[in-house]
Amino acid sequence: MIAAVVATAGCVSPSSRTGTPSGTRISDNGVVLPAQIRGDAMIIATKGPHGAVYHFLVDTGSSRTLVSPEVAKALPAKGPPPDPGQIEVRAADGTTTLLPASMLGRLSLGGARFDAVPVLIYDCSTLSDELGEKIDGVLGFSLFKDAVLTLDYPRARVLITPPRPPDHSNSSAVFEMSPGNNIPVIVLQMADRKIYAIVDSGKDVPLSLNRMVARQSDYAYGPVSGTMVHDLRGDRRQRIGRLAVDLYIGDYTVPHPIAELTEDYLSTIGGGILKFFAVTFDQPNGEVCFNRSARASISIPSERGTGLGFIHSPAYWRVAGVMPGSPAESASVKVGDLVTQINGEPVEAWGRSRYDALLASATEVRLTFLAGTRQFERTVPVVSLVP
Repeated sequence: MIAAVVATAGCVSPSSRTGTPSGTRISDNGVVLPAQIRGDAMIIATKGPHGAVYHFLVDTGSSRTLVSPEVAKALPAKGPPPDPGQIEVRAADGTTTLLPASMLGRLSLGGARFDAVPVLIYDCSTLSDELGEKIDGVLGFSLFKDAVLTLDYPRARVLITPPRPPDHSNSSAVFEMSPGNNIPVIVLQMADRKIYAIVDSGKDVPLSLNRMVARQSDYAYGPVSGTMVHDLRGDRRQRIGRLAVDLYIGDYTVPHPIAELTEDYLSTIGGGILKFFAVTFDQPNGEVCFNRSARASISIPSERGTGLGFIHSPAYWRVAGVMPGSPAESASVKVGDLVTQINGEPVEAWGRSRYDALLASATEVRLTFLAGTRQFERTVPVVSLVP
């Protein structure tokens, strides 16, 4: 799942200053950027110096912008960074890590220009391998503090416009963002109660519920032990299930969504639900708007898979976890085994989107493993892990 890697940036907030640029300039008509959607994550491309093309993931769950060492070197600011050395960043569960600080002189996204952008340096190679696309950085929420950002999932595009008085004539659901946060926190309705949730485009799980919010009676199925995911906090096993209650986003209903049980300090609504909407983040006016042409309820399909969690690289996929009771466990696959082929093709031919499409339709997957010097093959059934 994309959350396995995107969580390295998702929901990260700094223990010092935020990553707000010192100047933002946007053409009067705004900017429309085509986007690739990989694993419910949005990726946009922009041109750098000397004909270079950079690919950035847009992550509203991250308060900071992260870039690769190559981007930091190519787009330097004059003078020292505002926070020399390393900055301690805090993940959603309260754990911390250190990342080097730097400053970009200018970051251009089409006709939108952001000057003197504080960034953290992050090796994006694992994220690139997971998405099957070279990723050069993660655009955090604070980058767009003086702009209006729209993630239009159905039309696969990102819109950046100058601040304007709010116009709700075409908005289906409007939420006030909780003040004092560097990430978009709104109040949603779940069953008979309200929950605070981050609108997090960096997570593909439809819904993540804080343990203090979730009740066992909320679940119709589970939560069960899922696959292992890998993020900035290290390896962790998911707890995931199907809710017995509904989630309400304004007038929209999401009946019985799939929800992860998490230790994070806030719940999140992720790409698995956001992908049905055009979501507008209007930081100058403190609002988040959800728009969707269809009025029907939003159906979240069952989660299908073999029960294997992977850490990807171009040459092989390493098994990071095996879901208890899954077909993979019955096939005697072990953590640390390397997948070299899928259905007879090298794994380098299998991007994230292609593999997800296979799991959505196939009844089984033929995997070639390497364990030490021993190569073996298993045909693993694809089943509904969360009905």
